[in-house]
Amino acid sequence: MSRLQELIREHCPDGVEYKALGELGAFYGGLTGKSKKDFGDGAKFVTYNNVYGNPAVDLEEYGLVSVGPDERQNSVELGDVLFTISSENREEAGLTSVMTVDPVEPWYLNSFCTGWRLHDKSILLPDFLKHVLRGPEVREAISRTANGVTRFNISKPRLAKVRIPVPPIEVQREVVRILDEYTAAHDELVRQLEEEMALLSKQREIALMNLNNDLVSSGYPLEPLGDHADVLSGFPFKSSGYVDEGIPVCGGVSIMPGYIDWTTCRYWPTDEGLEQFVLESGNIVMALDRPWVSGGFKLAQISEDVGNPLLVQRTARVRGKDMIQPFIRALMEMDAFRDHCAATGNTVPHVSHKKIESYMVPVPPIDEQEDYVRQAGGISSTTREIADNLNNERAYLDQQLALVRNQLLSFPEKVA
Repeated sequence: MSRLQELIREHCPDGVEYKALGELGAFYGGLTGKSKKDFGDGAKFVTYNNVYGNPAVDLEEYGLVSVGPDERQNSVELGDVLFTISSENREEAGLTSVMTVDPVEPWYLNSFCTGWRLHDKSILLPDFLKHVLRGPEVREAISRTANGVTRFNISKPRLAKVRIPVPPIEVQREVVRILDEYTAAHDELVRQLEEEMALLSKQREIALMNLNNDLVSSGYPLEPLGDHADVLSGFPFKSSGYVDEGIPVCGGVSIMPGYIDWTTCRYWPTDEGLEQFVLESGNIVMALDRPWVSGGFKLAQISEDVGNPLLVQRTARVRGKDMIQPFIRALMEMDAFRDHCAATGNTVPHVSHKKIESYMVPVPPIDEQEDYVRQAGGISSTTREIADNLNNERAYLDQQLALVRNQLLSFPEKVA
């Protein structure tokens, strides 16, 4: 019998109590009354990305905000749970981060998250909350509290009804010990895989840059992409204009790295008056702003089997004039293009339309463009095969961690 089983048999032989978040604690809001000029100096605050990416708050990752002595702002305390309140998909809504150390100075919370504080901090360890709130069962319950279509927002009244186990402290400590050790081992293996992925990406970029340099050394000077391809931003819209059936709309939420997820697209009633925004087979599309550009550079090509969808705002279409589309795509998939078009802005990261047009590219004859595409395709194919293997390893590690979490955090419920 394991030490954890012994503790469960000793301290909770009849099961574990489950209680709703609203019964255990109270919610509080993030920063209020702040404008852009208030940020960049002053007190520390927990950023949205910190909450999103870390089960426990990372004290090395913070923003700065000016807070006056007479302001009434909520500060974050040891044991507080911070929730993201909005996301592009339901599965990532309501991600949590716990303040697991006692901050020695005031820390505040960004306005895009909400905080939750226990009424009695002695009944749940911060490190136990860190694990249980990211466990599969509780994550699924939290994600079900989100409402929305293109963006999902957490409902606080529904979130307050989410129930979590409250085992004895002795049991919590043992669960934390096991999961901390297992998570540390998992994270180290993931770090090694990420190093391999970074090296692979660098090797691919060097090989592609060598192809580019060969073209330049052959006498084809670098010229702005906008001189040889038409770059167009999508039409402005209002959400109220969408319909249940009609013409598919290609928006940033549907553009993935290398493909378009049409299951997430919306529909527009007609293309009348929007003819210039009608997409054709082979057109390259890319996301221009919002989290779609910060979580990975996303561009894809329109395939023949989807008809003629419409290009909507916050996305761009690139169509060659004296360049073939596969050649343009190969150039745009290079890290050099991503670096050139780096997104700017804090709340809404944005890729500039002019940045795309000003990217410098070689312009060889069509036959040499086709040869470049063949060579670049071979490089990318080899890279993709290795990357798929590494991603499968990463997925297996994540699956095992989720399995262990689920086993350790699934307690039989005590019957009243």
